[in-house]
Amino acid sequence: MKLRQCYQSIAATLLFFLILSSCTSNPFGDDDISGGNRKISGKVQLSNNLNPEGVFVWLEGLNIGTKTDAQGTFQLILPPPSSQSSGGISGVFNIYFYMDNFDIVTKPVAVGGGLFVYSQGELNNSGEFFNAIFLFQSLSIETVMMPNIVAGDTGSVISAWVTLQAMKDTVTVFYPRTVTTAERDFLAPLLFRNVITNEVFIIEFVLAGLGFSDFIDVTVAPITRQYVTGLSPGLLPVGKYEVIPYLFTAHDNLPNALLKTIGQNVEELGADYLKIPFIREGGQFEVK
Repeated sequence: MKLRQCYQSIAATLLFFLILSSCTSNPFGDDDISGGNRKISGKVQLSNNLNPEGVFVWLEGLNIGTKTDAQGTFQLILPPPSSQSSGGISGVFNIYFYMDNFDIVTKPVAVGGGLFVYSQGELNNSGEFFNAIFLFQSLSIETVMMPNIVAGDTGSVISAWVTLQAMKDTVTVFYPRTVTTAERDFLAPLLFRNVITNEVFIIEFVLAGLGFSDFIDVTVAPITRQYVTGLSPGLLPVGKYEVIPYLFTAHDNLPNALLKTIGQNVEELGADYLKIPFIREGGQFEVK
């Protein structure tokens, strides 16, 4: 009887460890997840030595994200396993590195029991990416204002030239001539962001020339769209502004959930649109 009880005890113990192993198995093949943790980190570099600040780093599945700092470094921290679904998710998930006018890069990471699995794939034993993540710029966006300084108490006619240029392959850009919001339709709008207060103004323009389309296939040959408007006295408060066109680069692999993590209304014309990370050139404008 005692021998049978001993065998039953051993069998129960083995069964327990088999179940535990199956629940915590590493998606990369190694069953040991003892090195797992809630944090991973790394560094992002951009082509042409551009400033890597503001790249959005997003983990699918849990829909958590962060942005890189001025040095391009980032940290992603998982919520405690107890607050995740089923007490801790497991699987292989993609991390997305997103700057709208750059190629999107994804990197797979393993998660077991709600913790990152270290020393697997491209992560070292501290949860850091071995190599910097490199993003290539796909589209150049440059805005030139003429004049770029006006008096706020008098009316002025101002023009804006927005030039798009693909850096390598053809890039499809959604660049609407009329933008519909919940309030009304805006004709050829540009956003004026006060660089001190971050207050955003939407100014309507008239497009100079014909043949514009809402969807543009941009090549290495630059495409320029010219805007013209009459700026009424007092329409813009005194201050320095960045002038920003409303457009999107087409991405085949951009999850809608990523954009929703940045903000609920980021695709709409308005201040929230500026939460979408871009690198733009020019656009300086001042009201004195």
